[in-house]
Amino acid sequence: MRRPARPPLALRRLAALHGVAAEYRDANGERALVSTESLLGVLGALGVELASPAAAPAATTAELRRRQASLLEPVQVQRGALAPVIEFANRRALRAAGASLRVELEGGGSYSTPLRALEELDSRGNRRRVRLQGPLPVGYHRVRLEAHGLEAAATLLVAPRRLPESERSWGLFLPLYALRRAGDLGIGDLGGLEAIRHLVTELGGSYFATLPLHAQYYDEPFEPSPYLPVSRLAWNELYLDLAHLLRESGDREATELYAQLDAEARRSGRDTARLVAYEGASQSRRPLLTRLAELAATEPHSAGAIATFFEAHRELAAYCEFRAAREAGEGTAGTALAYHRFVQFATAQQLHAAKASGAALLLDLPLGVHPLGFDTWYFGSSFASGAAVGAPPDDFQVAGQNWGFPPLHPEGQRADAYAYLRACYGAVLEHAGALRIDHVMGLERLWWVPCGAAADAGAYVYTRLEEQRAVLAIEASRAGAPILGEDLGTVSDAIERAMNEDGLLHSAVLQFLLRPDGPLPKLPKHAVGSIGTHDLPKFAAYWKGLDIIERAERDMIPAELAARQLAERREVRTHVARLLDLPSEVGSGRVTPPSAGPVAGEWTCTPTATAAALAGLVEHLGKSDAEIALVDLEDCWLEEEPINRPGSPSSEGNWRRRAVRTLEEVAADEELARIFATLGASRSRPQAGLAAGGLTRAGDPS
Repeated sequence: MRRPARPPLALRRLAALHGVAAEYRDANGERALVSTESLLGVLGALGVELASPAAAPAATTAELRRRQASLLEPVQVQRGALAPVIEFANRRALRAAGASLRVELEGGGSYSTPLRALEELDSRGNRRRVRLQGPLPVGYHRVRLEAHGLEAAATLLVAPRRLPESERSWGLFLPLYALRRAGDLGIGDLGGLEAIRHLVTELGGSYFATLPLHAQYYDEPFEPSPYLPVSRLAWNELYLDLAHLLRESGDREATELYAQLDAEARRSGRDTARLVAYEGASQSRRPLLTRLAELAATEPHSAGAIATFFEAHRELAAYCEFRAAREAGEGTAGTALAYHRFVQFATAQQLHAAKASGAALLLDLPLGVHPLGFDTWYFGSSFASGAAVGAPPDDFQVAGQNWGFPPLHPEGQRADAYAYLRACYGAVLEHAGALRIDHVMGLERLWWVPCGAAADAGAYVYTRLEEQRAVLAIEASRAGAPILGEDLGTVSDAIERAMNEDGLLHSAVLQFLLRPDGPLPKLPKHAVGSIGTHDLPKFAAYWKGLDIIERAERDMIPAELAARQLAERREVRTHVARLLDLPSEVGSGRVTPPSAGPVAGEWTCTPTATAAALAGLVEHLGKSDAEIALVDLEDCWLEEEPINRPGSPSSEGNWRRRAVRTLEEVAADEELARIFATLGASRSRPQAGLAAGGLTRAGDPS
């Protein structure tokens, strides 16, 4: 990795003023410097344009003067049921008899109080703090300073101290697109989601977790990753349960279109294919959904329901107009708009119906959005241009990472009272029973890579952590939903402390915690425990070392390093097998890997032994202190293919691979029933619907 020279002091001071770190601790805990070029590039993305480092002193002076002239910070925070404290400029005019502070409540109503009547806490330099006369309800309120010749307003975030808690429980994980059931059209849908949530409930579980379900581009630009959606406010219509929509419509033409769609899926093999064909599936469904949209627009009850829905979801209405404008040719704008309004309405309705019963849905909120998507257009001032989000170098990605999406602008968000962030949380929590925050460290800072720069030539940009925490706490409390933070990687003391104070659940992943010595890892109480994640190898591949073999065969790591990692993995495996009191073959079996390569002749393990290890670790998860134990359904039948191979193209199967077993096969499998029963018993939850022959189903809820 390059070792840049230390930037000039004046430039470092200006960077610090704007929340840009001139140095950081790398993955090994060592100090790393940010180059002068990187600081200039990141500052430019923040809107601080400098011709050269020599311009830094003047830019610093101008920024300090701007801040001193400000009467009131645009956002202020109160946590807990106390009277809020308001901080503002210590000006003579604000001590005059006519100076007042007006409070405008989010739910309506307002009152004004003379500043002289409020309790003054302190005056520090040019800042002054007063306490309001009583607590305010949780929410987003406005406060206004008013005096002769002076006026300023700010948003007051009043948030609870703690986020909602989860009971001690367990759940299953599977990407929705991977869910396979009889009669599907080549991709999992919301009917299958409802069915598997009912199945989890019958098993005694509380949660079904899946990847983000947001709208994606399946035409141009094509982007199958659920972590780069068109919008974090809109839903992916490819997941609509078409059979359910057809039953509701009863239309003959729609019925014929569905029959053609089903026949084409069978003829092409799409319904049984190993990989989801997003492009073909999206295009083939369009005629049927367009027909249903036409019917909904002409039926008074449906048309009225759709209109009412979009009156309550203004951003989603704008999203539909955005998509229609991108797609529509001459004379087709109305048809495209009707299509997008219908599919967004129908998807929201099916998600809402699914929330009413069955295991709670644990949804995932991705960190970013597509740079050419709706969110960056509609909420433009909340995003920075000229940089992309990524990650600095570490042991897994030695060159660093550039994830390709624009960062949120810290001050742009504040100026808009976090309207975009509030909308994102609100949209997901409208349908989720719990929420996972992708890369929760982003609440404090993100790695910004200037456009055109290498991924390692970035810098950390800090946000207003207390304000971000308050917005999340408000939205979570309104939804009554526990929140999980994906805190894997380099986690600062500030984020660790914030998560503990707020009751934000940690991520405890056994693949990162297993060691070749000592006891099995003790998972923290305030955590979601799992064996892996969507970016890690499946358990069977991890246990056998297939992920290491693959990286070596792809020349991602040298053979010597692969051999060393395989030896370390074997030590872990042998030790864990001993702790689980498993047969000796689990720890010592040796065979040649599936393909010859730079590490041929290394070890792997028999299916029986691997299954025994999985069962032992699932039981350990269940007995742990973690509030939620989450099990990847595909691990239960020893799937080896990953969901995603970070750094590889989607053509290799990333975000496309379907499960090899159908939902009906899962429900009838005795071995799976035993795994789930053991997990449920270790969570001290009563088991329902278990029988010797598998799972007793009350009927297909779809």
